[in-house]
Amino acid sequence: MADSRRNMAIAGALIIAVLFGLSLAALVNGSNDNGPDGPGISDTGELADGAVDGDDLEANGSDQADQTVTGDDGNAEDNADSGEPEGPLLDAVPLPQGVMSDITSFGAVGDGVTDDTAAIQTALDQGRRIDGEKVDGVLFDIPLGLYFPPGEYLITEPLIWHGCCVTIQGAGPEESILKLANGLEPFSDTDSPAAVLTTQDGNESFRQHVRDLTINTGTDNPGAIALDFIANNTASVDNVHLVSGDGAGMVGLDMSRQWPGPLLVQDVTVDGFAIGIRTKHNEYGPTFERITLTNQTEAAMLNEGNIVAVRNLVSDNSVPALVTSGSAILIDSELRGGNDNNAAIVNDAGQLYLRNVVSDGYRVTAADEGRDVEGPIREYLGGQPLDLHGQAEASLKLEIEDTPKPTIEPVDRWARYRPGDAGFDPDAFQAVLDSGATTVAVDFGRYQVSEPIEVTVPASVERLVGFSAAIDAKMLSVIVDESADTPLVIDQFNDGITLNHRSDRTVVLSHGRFEYVPGPDAGTLFLEDVLTSGLQVVPGQTVWARQLNVEGYVEGEPRVVNDGGNLWVLGIKTEKPGTVVQTINGGRTEVLGTLVYPATQFSAIDLEQPAFESIDSDFSAIYSVSDYAPNTQYPVQVRDTRSDDTRDLTTGDVDGRHIALYVGEGRSG
Repeated sequence: MADSRRNMAIAGALIIAVLFGLSLAALVNGSNDNGPDGPGISDTGELADGAVDGDDLEANGSDQADQTVTGDDGNAEDNADSGEPEGPLLDAVPLPQGVMSDITSFGAVGDGVTDDTAAIQTALDQGRRIDGEKVDGVLFDIPLGLYFPPGEYLITEPLIWHGCCVTIQGAGPEESILKLANGLEPFSDTDSPAAVLTTQDGNESFRQHVRDLTINTGTDNPGAIALDFIANNTASVDNVHLVSGDGAGMVGLDMSRQWPGPLLVQDVTVDGFAIGIRTKHNEYGPTFERITLTNQTEAAMLNEGNIVAVRNLVSDNSVPALVTSGSAILIDSELRGGNDNNAAIVNDAGQLYLRNVVSDGYRVTAADEGRDVEGPIREYLGGQPLDLHGQAEASLKLEIEDTPKPTIEPVDRWARYRPGDAGFDPDAFQAVLDSGATTVAVDFGRYQVSEPIEVTVPASVERLVGFSAAIDAKMLSVIVDESADTPLVIDQFNDGITLNHRSDRTVVLSHGRFEYVPGPDAGTLFLEDVLTSGLQVVPGQTVWARQLNVEGYVEGEPRVVNDGGNLWVLGIKTEKPGTVVQTINGGRTEVLGTLVYPATQFSAIDLEQPAFESIDSDFSAIYSVSDYAPNTQYPVQVRDTRSDDTRDLTTGDVDGRHIALYVGEGRSG
């Protein structure tokens, strides 16, 4: 799989690199036959010089005529963002014996013949159902981790779990397979579909993870859904294959129940089904990266009203690759196959933003509410870019770097810390960190910590993995104060690590709740599927974030401050008032989706705070806002100051809940 992905990525990069030498008219040809030309648009749909003039821009719905946006800076290296991530994809995932509950200890066999349904459901129910009745509450106190060792686990009925904080962990998609038996009655009705595996309902389905396995719906199961996944705040589907044995079935990854997200879907392949991935409802903004969709019969990806951010989508289909009626951001993607009757992307009454998207075999690359957009797309916006100061014509296009993947070593070379009933022992944990092992694992469990613990991670450690261990929030402080050539990956700690980043070493934080305290010389930071109360980017630092959920609130204080650094975000979600991101002192910030959700009443101080603020800095953002009650909306969406000239983009200036694209380039020099 890794080799094929790498070849596809290289081919796509070569195509894009060649395209950069073409004219803007060749790169983006957005005919505008079905609507009036926007300001500065020629008859061929090109963005003419000076098309966006901040002095004349009213930035309201009546003045935002549709237009195509191009931003050719002549630098192919900076703009060809797509590519294969560094390091190995996790096709094989060894686990030490006993690091989390083994599904075979509940009676599952995994021989492809024995019916393992009852054993797996018993494992999912432990501590969560008593005499068949659901245990009340969200269930933070009883997290559940289930490991599926290599094998094929035969399933004959839908598997459903209750409560939050469940991790389903395989040994890799080629190794651990949940296989639906053929021709099953519960999966026969397309009008009443059923999923092989279904998560908790609602918006309290926190900290749910499905990793490193395959779900195969077998044959003659036309009403089958492989994975029905609703999860919130920190949640992921990671390195998973969803396969229909005969190509039939309803949906591979279904997120159409209320309410999916924020969550991160990465390194997922869907083969077959009517729809590969389906999202729905207004909230809360799923984020996708490195997705491969093949052999669908209706749509590769269907977004019905949600707000999605997608990077590195590879679709090989005759049907449309993306059909959307919400807000869809699609970048660095290759959509191939197609037919002469279909557009690769179909937008119906939604907000569409495309960048570095190529298609092959389709009638056009995009059909955006009646407008055809042909050919390879450098950058396209289904609306007018907003710039209060009248200088920018396209997004910032900050350089994108893929998150480093950890080196996966044999388990006999790991060092393992097993907290006992007494909880964390800081001296014992430090001794494990100092053992010289490059991988340090913490057994799954929930650990109460009565007082703050502080440990230091030496340069020898390259991976610190908790397998969804839940440690009392903010009580474990991890210090990184040594330089190293290799990144440090801290992964899967569900409830509480504070990272003190005091060296120039690159650090990756993924899949968990983290607080981040940078020193003045903090190195590069990667964030994936992270819940945090706030984030500080220090001068000269670079931060790349995928699915950043920032829910802290201090009246009058911004959540994220980029103080002279570089911040790129694919998918951000917030709750409560307060400035989401403040960029100062020549910083550069680019936000690609998803949801700002004030949720609560604004105080008098809150009403003075913009959603985003840029002071003598560069800032670019696409996002949506949900507010459902009086006094739960930002009066000012963007406040942009250049020298002593401050201008506000107010909520009254924009049309609807989707802020299509704001761009402000305010750095001096």
